[in-house]
Amino acid sequence: PPSLRGPGGMEVLLMPAETKPIRILVVDDSFFMRQIVSRMLHEQDDLKVVGTANDGQEAVEKNLSLQPDVVTLDVEMPGLDGLGALDRMLESRPVAVVMLSAHTGTGMSMAVMALERGAVDCVGKPSGSVSLDLNKVQGELVEKVRNAARVPRSLIHPHPPSVPAPRPRKRGPEDLPKKGTQPASFAVAVASSTGGPRALHEFLTHMPPSPKACFLFVQHMALGFTEALARRMNDSCGFLIKEAEDGELLMQGTGYVAPGGKHMTVHRGP
Repeated sequence: PPSLRGPGGMEVLLMPAETKPIRILVVDDSFFMRQIVSRMLHEQDDLKVVGTANDGQEAVEKNLSLQPDVVTLDVEMPGLDGLGALDRMLESRPVAVVMLSAHTGTGMSMAVMALERGAVDCVGKPSGSVSLDLNKVQGELVEKVRNAARVPRSLIHPHPPSVPAPRPRKRGPEDLPKKGTQPASFAVAVASSTGGPRALHEFLTHMPPSPKACFLFVQHMALGFTEALARRMNDSCGFLIKEAEDGELLMQGTGYVAPGGKHMTVHRGP
């Protein structure tokens, strides 16, 4: 370690400050998945699994008793599901929550809803004990747990009860892009990461229907979740939002979400 040499040749050693490990509560109704996730996290020197819970109610109680820094929370559980448990935890003791979702349409849609309601991030579940995606999922899970632990507690909260969440508009036929809609002459680009889905929801519910611009959204999110995000965003505003496709023409009054793991470039046409 580095040192300082004082008067008379005395030497003072400077030791690195001891950092406390990130304390994690793992919540899943599957005993197998609790074991897998706990092992993935426990293998890291800076992470410590302090407890597990097998349902939403137990998760709410252990969030209070164990005081974890981060909770990994299964989306789909019997009884009190992940969304209900998330709401109760954020009301009783705000904590950074990383949602775990199966790679299915329902699970991914619920994970995106959880992000709008105060969860910090989401990760797809591993598909098996010996599958090749375990190492990939572990790296993503560890990274997102570490990032979640860095989010200031003051920024983690449910929707304030005194300020109701904006209600999605019901789109009529007049709001949807019609045949012959003009290509966009200018674009609004929006990039977001942790906390992005919730901010995007607030942003879009206040946008007027059928804007003249097109919108380009890049959200740091895994492949599959961005498709669910695009569907959720489409339901929250008065114009069409879809996952972007390579080479498509940008139309006015339309939003395009970059697929997970990709960015977008725009080229002016002839």
